[in-house]
Amino acid sequence: MSRVVKTVVAIVSVALPGSLGFLYWYHRRQMKACREADEKRNDQGNHECEVMANCNAESMEASLIWKKCTKHPGHSTFIPVEDFSITHLPNIYQSPELVEIIENVASRTVRLRVKDTSPARPDGYVFSRYHGRNITHTGTGWVRDIHDGQGPCRCPDCASKQTPMTRWWLVRIHTACHVVYDTLEAKVTSVDINSNHKISGLAGKAMTMNGLKVISKNEEQDLCRFYCATHDEILVDWLQTFTAQWEHLSSKKLTVADNAYSAFCVVVSHPHGQAKCVTIGKWKKCSEQNEIGECAQMYTTDTCRGSSGAPVILLKNLRGPGGWVPTIFPHSQTLDDGLNQSAIGGMRSY
Repeated sequence: MSRVVKTVVAIVSVALPGSLGFLYWYHRRQMKACREADEKRNDQGNHECEVMANCNAESMEASLIWKKCTKHPGHSTFIPVEDFSITHLPNIYQSPELVEIIENVASRTVRLRVKDTSPARPDGYVFSRYHGRNITHTGTGWVRDIHDGQGPCRCPDCASKQTPMTRWWLVRIHTACHVVYDTLEAKVTSVDINSNHKISGLAGKAMTMNGLKVISKNEEQDLCRFYCATHDEILVDWLQTFTAQWEHLSSKKLTVADNAYSAFCVVVSHPHGQAKCVTIGKWKKCSEQNEIGECAQMYTTDTCRGSSGAPVILLKNLRGPGGWVPTIFPHSQTLDDGLNQSAIGGMRSY
């Protein structure tokens, strides 16, 4: 027991007789939670979820983990989204078109807080030993598109109401399978949209949606798509601005020389569950292709725990000379050789 805790225990036990036992029990419980979080954090191989022990206020806990990080002490290469500008890009990439692409993806990037672990995770799979333990892990994802809901709203707020909302929407989130494994986990996932940056249109606001169901996943490729339900029309209108813009950006040829953008690679993530950041690096190579010609991407762009599932923005030449277009893969893991690796997918925008 630390000197501070001993001092507090001593003071309270004098002031409030009988409270010493409670304080001792509470301290033991907190220490157990921290120990279990450390165990879960270290039980994911090379994947990069962050794990919260709920020992302190969540923001305080994430801040402490950020400071203790040994992979990127100080996080000097992690640029807060609100500070990102064209000057952060290497000269060869200082294009207004690329800035627009990065800002669009950043606007749609979300933090995922998964509050329990599914018993359906197979033995030996990431976090399979922790179902029913209520130890939160965090990752990152992004909003892909939005669809009108049918019938009464199925969000948790409406589920307990006599008259649920009838105008609502399904928001499709993309991430890695090891972050959100199945519908049980989707239902206990909070999807945080932090719009507190210059490009949000809703500056100063942070909103949370609740997961509803997994619509597709691939354990081998480490891909997951799931729905959230919301009846927040202001939020939906704002998100639809960026999903519509992405359809334009992802189909537009970039006006650059054929070899200029082959190594471009940017990640937008919530490292350690903190505010979203942009990191800039280089694409290096693809993994060996699977039977249908899909592969994982490998890159030097910095990531940390909490970056699992984050959008990895690459440029690929799909259209012949001058045909560079953006594509996105979910971040999957860090490799022993120092490179990072995405989930497995095709060259089209995931």
